[in-house]
Amino acid sequence: MDSAIKINSLRLSYRKQAVLKGLDWEIPRGSVCALIGLNGSGKTTLLRILAGLLEADAGSAYILDRKVKHGESIREASFMFEPSPLDKSLTARQNIKLRCTALGETVSRADYLIRKAGLEITSKPVKNYSVGMRKSLELAYALAGDPELLVLDEPFDGVDIRGADTLKEIINSYKAEGKTVLLTEHNFTLIEDVAERFGVLYDGRIIADISAETVAAEYGDLATAFKTSIDNHDRSFTLRN
Repeated sequence: MDSAIKINSLRLSYRKQAVLKGLDWEIPRGSVCALIGLNGSGKTTLLRILAGLLEADAGSAYILDRKVKHGESIREASFMFEPSPLDKSLTARQNIKLRCTALGETVSRADYLIRKAGLEITSKPVKNYSVGMRKSLELAYALAGDPELLVLDEPFDGVDIRGADTLKEIINSYKAEGKTVLLTEHNFTLIEDVAERFGVLYDGRIIADISAETVAAEYGDLATAFKTSIDNHDRSFTLRN
């Protein structure tokens, strides 16, 4: 497999509580994968390790064949997290222009990204944007530099139907360019429309890696696939012990 992300035996404990317990996962290039799990299962923790913002206790992770190191970023990968990187006192164009300039891109590229996000170039500061507009702008911000890998932490959170449709269009067009997307999201209905693989994070590990085809053919919907994966894991653990 030609991997965009490869994770080997990743471990992390927080306040003596094991969060990641030898996690292994591999995400193919050119795919859209969703990381799903219960609240507090470690989804954001894993993404922050991949971004170099947290240091794992053990194990390794590779992004586009480069080893992830704490405190270092990989230019070809872009991450969308809370808190927002946007300066809310500035306009959309000012925010994206600053980002593009820092990455050596032109002002015309900034304008293109704003329009791609379904936004107009206005003098309105970002602080006056709706949640959906801000999320779309954050995604445009993440796309500056034309990264090969896009990692999104709950991009649909707080977004209305129209905003969700815009975000899905952006993700799908990005995938059509042969790029890779990894996202987390608690709304299964939304990610069923964009993701082609689903990694189930539970008990500190990826306990299932399920294709969209398998979800449709064997489970009917993602919520059922998720619950069944957890039930099977718990049943197997009980039998072993």
